[in-house]
Amino acid sequence: MRLLLEHDGRQYHTVRLASPDPVPPPFARALFPCLVWDHQGGASFDQKLRMAASLIEGGCRYAVCGGRENSEWEEAFDQAFVQRSLGKSREAQEADHVMTTSHGEETPEQVAFFFVFNTDFGDHDFRQRVVVHIGSSPGEEVVDEWVGRHVRGDAAAGRRG
Repeated sequence: MRLLLEHDGRQYHTVRLASPDPVPPPFARALFPCLVWDHQGGASFDQKLRMAASLIEGGCRYAVCGGRENSEWEEAFDQAFVQRSLGKSREAQEADHVMTTSHGEETPEQVAFFFVFNTDFGDHDFRQRVVVHIGSSPGEEVVDEWVGRHVRGDAAAGRRG
């Protein structure tokens, strides 16, 4: 994992994975949203579920799913949350709540915008955020580039230039 940028007291990190393997907790005791961008597709639902469960266990409380098979990724996060919540008290379920969205027909620019501006909810004002890239594809840097542009506020200038 590497620091993509820091801005206004928030850190944006990025990690690249060759395949959807479980992810060690990226931050010590910090809750965070993540943007999962699948560049290749083709992973089994069980692989997606294990990776989603590891991110939730590590503190992910909002999963923004883009790229290939994004609706399957969203379903994996939803199912991982349900499995984790079964048998817990209502208070514990609410404390561990995980929001999810999938962005099938949206561009990297649009998904990055959503990730930067729409993932705080309830009492959550996240200071740490992570972009998880799965696989690789030509132009994979584009997602990170758009996250950075939106964070810095220069996205409009990037569209003109």
